Amino acid sequence: MTRGARILLLGSDSAGRTDIEACLSTAGWQSIETAATAADAVGRIRETAFDCLVISGDLEDMSRLAAISMLKAAAPSARIIFSTAESSAELESKARELGVFYYHIRSADNADLVEAVSEAAGPPVTRSARGAKILVVDDDPSFQANMRAILESGGYEVATAGSRQEGLEVARQQRPDLILVDIMMDSITDGLHFCFEARRDPAIKHTAILAMSAISQRAGRSIASLDDARLQAADGFIEKPIRPDDLLARVAEIIGQGG
Repeated sequence: MTRGARILLLGSDSAGRTDIEACLSTAGWQSIETAATAADAVGRIRETAFDCLVISGDLEDMSRLAAISMLKAAAPSARIIFSTAESSAELESKARELGVFYYHIRSADNADLVEAVSEAAGPPVTRSARGAKILVVDDDPSFQANMRAILESGGYEVATAGSRQEGLEVARQQRPDLILVDIMMDSITDGLHFCFEARRDPAIKHTAILAMSAISQRAGRSIASLDDARLQAADGFIEKPIRPDDLLARVAEIIGQGG
């Protein structure tokens, strides 16, 4: 089970965005946001690690072609799908030169768009109510034991690893539904490197990751300023010491069992 793709739809035409959103929602994706301006899109990207950006037309503050470079800089790991109702050889050439992942010509059923989003960010996922497998990556055995007790009380299956490398190996072998990883292990940014490597691994790149640390979230963001792309690879942050109720609520939220 993966966390499900996070998709951002961009374009000034609200009707066009609505049509694409309905198409993707019907196909099973749940985490879909929209933006009418490039400025709004960048603001949302700073708050959420989107897997896929779908540009359905010009934005209110700039053309769709002009927005691509800005979006690629703001979200370097997100794949961009350029969707257009009216195509031309010149438009396609310019879009491809800018490095879009997929050039899409809209059709009546948009089946090819569904395939493109699946390839770009992973297919939609169906969540089971309980029994998801969670991998805890932390170099403190007593913390691992505490986390196991809390998570098993919530009905989850738990695996553990004591280092970045062991965590990657266990994740590849067991394919957990969620990974909880400590930011500070052998080094102060070991967990960030774990996130970065996980997102580059085809076997686990879509697995949900919740970063943990005894440092505050603000401090975590300070570390992120050293290597922002690595922290953005996580789907959330929780501060130690971890309250059991808070942990179970965050886990349920991230893997889609919160409602």
